[in-house]
Amino acid sequence: MRPGWPHRGGCCDPDSVQARLAAILLTAMFASFTPLVHVPLLLADPASHMNWSENALNIALTGAAWVVADSLARPRR
Repeated sequence: MRPGWPHRGGCCDPDSVQARLAAILLTAMFASFTPLVHVPLLLADPASHMNWSENALNIALTGAAWVVADSLARPRR
């Protein structure tokens, strides 16, 4: 690894296209967890508080990732 490589990586720069794309893909990943993972768990055992709390945490993380992705959006003219 060369010295100074993380500073030229591009993803660390909040104005880069890679940061915006990474935030959008993270939001999509978190959003897909709810129907693919948490809903079947909730249907299998609706009395489990752990399943409900995991789903609530996932929805909160999805919202936070969405806010970050929106904050990195290109400014409107």
